[in-house]
Amino acid sequence: MRQFAGASIRVNFIVTANAADAQNFLGPLAKEFLVFTDPDRVVVKQLGLSELPAFVFIRMDGTVPKVAVGWNARDWHDVADSIAKTVSWKMPLIPESSDPAPFRGSPALA
Repeated sequence: MRQFAGASIRVNFIVTANAADAQNFLGPLAKEFLVFTDPDRVVVKQLGLSELPAFVFIRMDGTVPKVAVGWNARDWHDVADSIAKTVSWKMPLIPESSDPAPFRGSPALA
C-alpha cells in the first residue's frame, strides 16, 4: 500500500485486537500507517464483512464502493484498481511474486 503514499488518500489498518496485539501483529507497519483497533469488531460488523482479512475502499462520504474478503489477488487487485482510478494514481502491484496462494479468510464475527 506504499504505492498510494503520495496520492490524496490515507491507507489505514483496522486490526480486530487491542493496541498491544495490533502492534505485535503489524510490527513496523504500525509506525508507518495509521492503525485503528476494533477488538469488539464494531467496524467489522458495520461494514458487513464476512471474512478477514479484508481490503475495503471507504470513500470520504462513507460509501463503500469495493470490498474484498479473504485473500484472493484478483479481488484485491479490483479494489486497488478502483482506488487508483478514483484518485488518478498508479495502483500497487497485486499480486506480488511473494504473495500467498488464495485462501478463504477466517470468520469476521467469530
